Amino acid sequence: MSDFYKDKKKTEAKVGITLLFAIIAIIVGYAWLTNSLKKGSMNELTISFSNAARLEKGDGVLMRGVYCGVVDDVALEENGVIVKVLLENQFNVPVDSKYLIKDKSMMGGHLLEIVPGTSNATIDFSETQVGDVEPGLFSAVKQATNLMENLEHFLWRLSKEDGLIASIEDTSNQLNSITKETNELIKTNKDAVNIAMENLTVSIAKLDYLLSKNVENIDNTLTNIPLLINDSREALSELKTSVNSLQEISEKLNSEEGTAGKLINDKELYNSLTRTISNADSLLHEIKKHPRKYLKISVF
Repeated sequence: MSDFYKDKKKTEAKVGITLLFAIIAIIVGYAWLTNSLKKGSMNELTISFSNAARLEKGDGVLMRGVYCGVVDDVALEENGVIVKVLLENQFNVPVDSKYLIKDKSMMGGHLLEIVPGTSNATIDFSETQVGDVEPGLFSAVKQATNLMENLEHFLWRLSKEDGLIASIEDTSNQLNSITKETNELIKTNKDAVNIAMENLTVSIAKLDYLLSKNVENIDNTLTNIPLLINDSREALSELKTSVNSLQEISEKLNSEEGTAGKLINDKELYNSLTRTISNADSLLHEIKKHPRKYLKISVF
């Protein structure tokens, strides 16, 4: 027993050193896996997305085809998702850059790609950037599936009994039937149609003959129309002048100016004239009744 413990202190030292190295290896490995060792030499970039599109912590960050960082955290917020990225400080990001979540490969996996802009100004890492999600293979397959389903439904609607194809066939059959009936009607009434066309031709010829014979009269009538219009305008102008004159006379009569206006509008003068005329009438009547009383005739 004493032989086993004769190098006790040396054994304890070896165990302690081994355990210490194991602990250091664990710490370094954890720090390497969590990028804790690199955080001091990396910039933290915050990007806002409408959704994370299955992006996870530890996914790579790509810029110009080069991996330049890693996704450090993905957290929900009220109106979307906040993604924190650790970006190596040797990479400059222009302010007009775009941030896209993309499919890493057809086998799955995702990454965040920074598409650099052309501006000379670089971003402020304390501000939150806005990113977008690029439609991947699965989104395209889903859209294609939806398109196929809509196309199948459309074709089903076309091919069912009361669908568009059936309606087109019915319409075509009806047109054929109408065409056939029209042809039979024309054949049956061919003579009547020919007679009607001949009568129409004769009527047109007669109308053309009448027009040719009366072309001069028609031309004269058309030529005289402007003269008649001009005469009508002059007559209307004279009528307007006469109406204005009558209006002036009427205004003068109503304004009690002049003899006629006073006779019409002065009631006292009207009564006086009426009395005078009545007295004169009475005097004439009296003279006719007793002429000798008023008229004395002397003969020399």
